[in-house]
Amino acid sequence: MRIGDEKIKCIIWDLDDTIWDGTLAEGEYIFVRSWLIDIIKQLNEKGVVNSLCSKNEFEPAKAKLIELGVWDYFVFPVIDFVPKGLNVKSIINNLQLRAPNCLFIDDNEANLNEVEFYCEGINTVNPYDAGFRSYLENLLAMTQGQSRLEQYKIIETKHQQAKSFADNQSFLKDSDITICLIRNPEALTFKDRIIDLANRTNQLNFTDSRFESTAEFEVEFELDDSIHIHYGVVFAYDKYGDYGLVGFYAFDERGDEKRELSHFFFSCRIMNMGIETAVANYLAKNFRVNINLDSSYTDFENFSFITLVCGSDARVRDYIEGKMGEPSEAQTTIIAGCTSGVIAHYLPDAMTPSNFQNFTLSALDFSVDSAAPTLIYSIYSDYITKGWSNWKFFSYRKFSAHLDSFLCETSDQLVFLLLASEDYGAPGNQTLKQRLKSFEAKLLHGRSASRNRKCNQIVKNAALKRDNVYAVDMDSFVSSPSEVIDPRHFHRNVIKRACTHIGELSELKKTSAN
Repeated sequence: MRIGDEKIKCIIWDLDDTIWDGTLAEGEYIFVRSWLIDIIKQLNEKGVVNSLCSKNEFEPAKAKLIELGVWDYFVFPVIDFVPKGLNVKSIINNLQLRAPNCLFIDDNEANLNEVEFYCEGINTVNPYDAGFRSYLENLLAMTQGQSRLEQYKIIETKHQQAKSFADNQSFLKDSDITICLIRNPEALTFKDRIIDLANRTNQLNFTDSRFESTAEFEVEFELDDSIHIHYGVVFAYDKYGDYGLVGFYAFDERGDEKRELSHFFFSCRIMNMGIETAVANYLAKNFRVNINLDSSYTDFENFSFITLVCGSDARVRDYIEGKMGEPSEAQTTIIAGCTSGVIAHYLPDAMTPSNFQNFTLSALDFSVDSAAPTLIYSIYSDYITKGWSNWKFFSYRKFSAHLDSFLCETSDQLVFLLLASEDYGAPGNQTLKQRLKSFEAKLLHGRSASRNRKCNQIVKNAALKRDNVYAVDMDSFVSSPSEVIDPRHFHRNVIKRACTHIGELSELKKTSAN
């Protein structure tokens, strides 16, 4: 038994005299080790992937494993009479893993030695070693995670399909790869996945990020000054299936000189797809990306083979809702862009779980059918949309009419509309840098304190007409000017206070209704 210190992510099994006693190809009586079958299934449920490397006839071995109800638990099985060293190396490469994260189990010492020669650092065990069963049971007890079988089955299918293409570039072009970068919304919701990803990934952990505990993650991303950190999650899918949350990145936004990458890591399941380089190239437009990437993709038609979406699209929303619960289970729908996840984090338990939607008031494309009983909407985001332009001027009449239409459509929901800051542009409340930023925003995008005040008043008036609508004045939760980043972005403490207020109003509404 030769076991290293690194986490086991994959076990490659022999069959004869390992999973069962006896030699299948010689027609011997097969005695199945049922406890091993149970462990394989349980390890799979905890995120350890299983494969096979056996000297056997393929079809009889497959039939036996189907009979045992375990065939579908294996990916990239190699069942033939070829020496095992290169076969095991091929399995590891196909799984896009490192040998030190893999375990090979075989009853033949010659096979174990051969595999160790070709796969430097691999862990090996003979099932007749003393302590074999206790080792597997301890491994099972210490392993925590979720099944990754579905994702590895996708990789297996892609590997087979890629053989029909002349080269990898042609295959990638045909794969319809889409990546969705979501700044903050679901990042907090998926913090367990982010922490697990950081601690599991090696090849694509470009910043050597590790989180010792959930508390360590929360200190960095959920305490007072974390509002200055720009961070996001990366989802990916292609024509073969969904890969889920595959990446995470973070920057400190305080000053141009500090805009360096602090976290940048991805799941190995998207290796050789060019996704990490595509994300880095996108982020490099605004941040200093100080990492070394695989240069083989940098000139590949400027990544035209990858569709990049900022914000979740329908397929990613379906994936997120599948992980968070069906929309019908959600108590609150949140439409707040990059603040959605922060709001969801600070809502009281009675208002969770939440689902997230994108919505443009000017287009009136709100999905009422999938909305939860309570709706939180950062209406201030629509103050600057181009949809209100009437020639060269902002049309308050048009804005008001669309707001009324939206509120009529959501008459069955309890609606909270978040207002823009009116104090942000007040004299003495801005640093020089903020004043310059405000001037630039007004010049380029028409953002102004005057527009915020007028739009806020329209929203307040509309809310007063309806029993189910509340206008939430964000300025009322600001204790100091430093807590307002700009008219639409606030310090986490402001959001936390606002969410407490929303929770109290929601509870009061329920009590009065009863």
